[in-house]
Amino acid sequence: MMLLTILLVCMIYYQLVTRRFTASAIQATARIISNNRYQATKSSVFIPTIVFTDHNGQEITVDAGMSGASSLWRKTHYTGEELIILYEPSNPKNFIADSWYGRFVYTFKKAAVAILVIILAGLIFIILR
Repeated sequence: MMLLTILLVCMIYYQLVTRRFTASAIQATARIISNNRYQATKSSVFIPTIVFTDHNGQEITVDAGMSGASSLWRKTHYTGEELIILYEPSNPKNFIADSWYGRFVYTFKKAAVAILVIILAGLIFIILR
C-alpha cells in the first residue's frame, strides 16, 4: 500500500512537471524520415527518426524513442508522415509528441526515475536497520 501511495504522489508531482513543460514548450511539425525496428526477445519496438525546424531556424534530427512516438506492438508512424511535437526552447532535442500518449510517456519516465530512487533508498534503510 505504501508503494502505491508513493507511486500516486510521484505521478501527481510529475503531472505538474509535465504541465510546466508543456506551458513553456514550442509546438512544431516534425516529419518522419525513417522508422527503425529494434527486436527484443519477444517483441519489437519501432522508433521513428524525425526532423523538424526549431524557433531559431535550425534543423533538428533525432530519434523519437521516449517521446510518445514509438510503438511497442506495430509501426504506428510511417516515413513521410508528419507528427506534431512540443519541444523545449533551450534544448530542442527534449521533446514529446503532442498527444495524450506523449504527455503520459513524459510523465511516466520522470516518475519512474523518482520511484526507483525511493525504492533504493527504502532498501538501503531496511538493510542498514
